[in-house]
Amino acid sequence: MTGNAGEWCLMESDPGVFTELIKGFGCRGAQVEEIWSLEPENFEKLKPVHGLIFLFKWQSEVARNQMLIEEEVQKLKRYKIENIRRKHNYLPFIMELLKTLAEHQQLIPLVEKAKEKQNAKKAQETK
Repeated sequence: MTGNAGEWCLMESDPGVFTELIKGFGCRGAQVEEIWSLEPENFEKLKPVHGLIFLFKWQSEVARNQMLIEEEVQKLKRYKIENIRRKHNYLPFIMELLKTLAEHQQLIPLVEKAKEKQNAKKAQETK
């Protein structure tokens, strides 16, 4: 295995390798089994459990969830800043909309309709 393990000893993470290793330490009648979480139901079928060997740095669920929450808070802060910048950038959208309406011969009728509404509104205001 390669990589930077820091203070950790790099070794194969196979249960059979660990079973042989503990036999070498003089432990008889025990077998190493692999589990993927520390939920109580994972230990039921393995009883009796004499100990745990952590092959990877373990974080409690609380610490992991706090880290995930903090990551989400940072994302929201970034998105808020990005959205503030985007909020006022409607010009490209408006130009594209006007271009599309003109290509489909819908722009002039819409402008005429808007003028008619404006004139009707002015006429009501003067009454």
